[in-house]
Amino acid sequence: MEKNYNKNLFLTLFFIFLVIATNDYFNYDNSLIYGGSDGKFYISISKYSPNLGNNIEYIKGERFFLPYFIGIISKLSSVDLFFLYQITSIILIVTLILLYRKILILLKIENYSYIFFLLLVVFNPYLIRYYLAVPTIVVDLGFIISLEIIAIGFLKNKNKFFFLGMIIAALSRQNSIIILIVFFIIKFIFKNKSIIKYKDLILLSICYITIFLINTYYAVNSAGNLNEIENLYSTTLFGILIFDYNLIDLFRYLYFPILGFGPLIIFIFILLYLKKFSLNKSEFIIFCLITSILLIGIAFIGGPTTTGKNLIRLSNFSYIYLMIIINAFFQETKNNRSLLEICSIFSLLLFFWSLHPTFSKIKFWKFISDYVNF
Repeated sequence: MEKNYNKNLFLTLFFIFLVIATNDYFNYDNSLIYGGSDGKFYISISKYSPNLGNNIEYIKGERFFLPYFIGIISKLSSVDLFFLYQITSIILIVTLILLYRKILILLKIENYSYIFFLLLVVFNPYLIRYYLAVPTIVVDLGFIISLEIIAIGFLKNKNKFFFLGMIIAALSRQNSIIILIVFFIIKFIFKNKSIIKYKDLILLSICYITIFLINTYYAVNSAGNLNEIENLYSTTLFGILIFDYNLIDLFRYLYFPILGFGPLIIFIFILLYLKKFSLNKSEFIIFCLITSILLIGIAFIGGPTTTGKNLIRLSNFSYIYLMIIINAFFQETKNNRSLLEICSIFSLLLFFWSLHPTFSKIKFWKFISDYVNF
């Protein structure tokens, strides 16, 4: 078993290297053009640190911690700020993938399936390549890592991981309130059978509220125009109801998640053919399921005008949990040989899927990029 884990670690590192080696890396100006417009606020936070910022959009100011910390490191070390963002992005991506590998091991996924579950994450261009090319959006990586840490807490039956995950999530994005809410929902559903204790809920709430107050202090004292706060949140939370878009815009908006989840959907059909479906109602899986629904839902309701193409990136916050759910629902293999043959072809297709025409050096899909909005 240990030999297989060592072999899998080598494969994991090889796939990471393959993606890093074939990825495109933008300079700061191009990163703002190709999907990282919010990065200008995070860069500003870094430049102003260790002081408060100025004219920082309120919502971005609530995510100040990591950019603030990067700014301090840049000034202390005299390392170029944008280069430090690139290094941080690579470190967090490798951390994300290695934590995901740990989750796969804890789930005791069989050897062949392990590779395919791994590739579905490593070769997801909107989960890995995007953040390599647009490193200023590193706060997203912090949030995804926090979800992985919480998952490990469930799998190891160790509540201390819940607190670490909650702290990192609250420091990274406002979506952390969803995690806290789901903890309460899970406790309500499973009651005394839950791994979560009432004292855990109290401590998790204290962690969240404390960090929320710190984030709010920075955002309020660094924002340019506080009058815009209500409008920012109303359009973010209810943008889908503001009908300043037509049916074509809505159709394009609806196909965005398919770009990120398409191979995952195909993989589900492969598993339906090769494995037995069984409903899993464990506390961990219910936690992942509710969290995924809420994360995708909160991204979707921003609508075509507010969320737009960012729906691909934001819905991918749930991607790791969706992989965990799929594994839980498909357990018994009917034919290992068929799994190997079919998924070997599928793995090759995954690599081609990863060759995003914007974020990859290999412009395999460039010829259709004018017709499909990647």
